[in-house]
Amino acid sequence: SIVVGLLILIIFVSIVYARNDEAEDDDEDLLDDEMLIHFDDYDDEDLDE
Repeated sequence: SIVVGLLILIIFVSIVYARNDEAEDDDEDLLDDEMLIHFDDYDDEDLDE
């Protein structure tokens, strides 16, 4: 459960960073969205174990 908590923390920080950087470059926001999708897939696999 600690690993899942760390993943959630990383996702939260990524969202905050994306919002702060959104004014500078919208393209990076799209990259962050793709990374969040990959994190969700990894999290689901971890729960299955």
